[in-house]
Amino acid sequence: MNSIIIIEDDIDDQDIIRTILHEMQLENDIKFFDNGKDAFEFISRKETIPSIIISDINMPGMNGFELRDKIHLEEDLRVKCIPYIFLTTGGESR
Repeated sequence: MNSIIIIEDDIDDQDIIRTILHEMQLENDIKFFDNGKDAFEFISRKETIPSIIISDINMPGMNGFELRDKIHLEEDLRVKCIPYIFLTTGGESR
């Protein structure tokens, strides 16, 4: 089964996302990661076929933009054509 990959370092935000996805009654396997490095290692496995990646932008270590760029640089991952959505709770008053 294809996985939904959630990369979010804030536990409260993970809980909110988990609740929403549970209420949607999706049949997909949902994998949570709190950093880009671990998520990249999982996504890079040959047997992993994510349906979608939902990633926070602001994370320590590797941010969401860096992770997306790293995925796009890998031919084996690029050909999987994984939809990538950015999610962030950060913002500016403007």
